[in-house]
Amino acid sequence: MAQEQKLTAPTPLMAQYAEIKARHSDSILFFRLGDFYEMFGEDAKTASAALEVALTKRQGVPMCGVPYHAANTYISKLLKKGFKVSICEQKGDEASSKNNKLFKREVVRIITPGTILEENILKPKNNNFLAAVNLESKENRITGIGIAFADISTGRFETTEIGGQFEEILDSELSKYEPSEIILSNALKNGPHLLQLAKNRDIPVSFTEDWDFNPFEGEN
Repeated sequence: MAQEQKLTAPTPLMAQYAEIKARHSDSILFFRLGDFYEMFGEDAKTASAALEVALTKRQGVPMCGVPYHAANTYISKLLKKGFKVSICEQKGDEASSKNNKLFKREVVRIITPGTILEENILKPKNNNFLAAVNLESKENRITGIGIAFADISTGRFETTEIGGQFEEILDSELSKYEPSEIILSNALKNGPHLLQLAKNRDIPVSFTEDWDFNPFEGEN
């Protein structure tokens, strides 16, 4: 039995990957291995199909990879299809790593469709807006909608508040700014109208903690 466990136990590298991936489960993890970014498991299946690259296996685990020097090309393709990408880099060298067998690795950046900074990925002469939408309600009835549009590549930031015909005006604002991504609070995961508006315009939606939209937190 002990021998069987040894054969099926993950290698230190795969254990390291699994630990990092668990902290970034909502994105495709680009895991740096030498001159390549590798993806494993479900990430590999998803990325290989989206990027049209070969799907192989490492110790029985699905795997695919892209060259480090051409990573932006592949990242751009994933972002255009609405995926998030977490970039995990090697730190230091093997001799200075804790167990002298593995590089230390950590995620240095998470790229989403609305947080692109690379000029060779951004569309020339176009804003790349990230939108945040928040609902105000009273007695289970929507009383207002607040929207913020930010282009972090240029620093442009605009806000507006909607009253009245919420859905129609919100759709008009989305048409005007054409955001690459919308951020909503977790409380709105079951908000069918907002999600449908985003789906109709093919805009990826990300969710964050409810307190991120708390006005009192903003004051602090």
